[in-house]
Amino acid sequence: MKYAVISDIHGNLPALKAVLADAAAQNVDGYFFLGDYYEDFPYPNKVVDTVRGLRNAWVVRGNKEDYLCSLAGEDPATWTFDQNAILYWNYRNLTEENRRYLMELPASLTVPLVDGATAMLTHSSKSVFGVPEAGMMRPIVYADRAGEEGVPRDEFYAGIKQEVTSQLTGLKESGAPDCQVYLFGHTHLQWHLELGDKLFLNPGACGLPLDCNTDAPYTILDWNEQGRRVAERRVPYDLPGLIRAMKSSDIYEKARLWCDLITLELADAKEHLHLFFDVAEAMATERGENLWPMPNATFREAFKIWYPEQKKTVYAIE
Repeated sequence: MKYAVISDIHGNLPALKAVLADAAAQNVDGYFFLGDYYEDFPYPNKVVDTVRGLRNAWVVRGNKEDYLCSLAGEDPATWTFDQNAILYWNYRNLTEENRRYLMELPASLTVPLVDGATAMLTHSSKSVFGVPEAGMMRPIVYADRAGEEGVPRDEFYAGIKQEVTSQLTGLKESGAPDCQVYLFGHTHLQWHLELGDKLFLNPGACGLPLDCNTDAPYTILDWNEQGRRVAERRVPYDLPGLIRAMKSSDIYEKARLWCDLITLELADAKEHLHLFFDVAEAMATERGENLWPMPNATFREAFKIWYPEQKKTVYAIE
């Protein structure tokens, strides 16, 4: 059986459609989806409808889906924070049926492969190892060490192997099932690693990659009686068209600052949000304010200071 492993679409329908077309051309038999189907781009319902319409698809939730559950328990009259404006927009624009579907997705699945092997599907490697991502597994570390074309592959994989090896002791303690394959996303970095009889695989972020390659990533897992093969795929799509569509949509009107930050990440496929929030949270801390959500005045002031300088250093897609 040949599976397309896809994660972190973030509402990017053009990227998802390009990946699914490529997967079909590779004659995949099924799909493993690892969470975060909506947020940053104006197609949440079309993305969810597309995923729901696929045959032989196994689907788990991500942290974005958890945010829907949190918002469901709040009074919409309190939804006034710029920091969360993108989440408010998505909650209001998702259909009730699609919102319920996302909120009811399982946090993880164990899927049988062939010859008695199994694969665990989840959103974050924390569910596998019991600890948050660290070192080269984190996009902010990757961005800090990256040149124009990213981190050299040997250096990147050496860092990944070091981190995964150091976390293996937590595999039993985390409560994760004993599987031959562990699939997770969340960090927006594409990699896979075989250690002994275990395969650990992150397909990257279909909708918002952060490894200095703007093409949409996904990974094919081919598991049959002869063994297992992994193929990391990258698929180009109309990125300028996506930016134009976002900037002409209601999502940009309602969450403009967030959309501008995301545009930076789309433009060079590198982590920027954490850099911005380091500045904004330092400002809020100095003022004795809440960090999440922080007051709108602080969020806007930090953006006004930080964003123009960052935009100068990033190739702007208009």
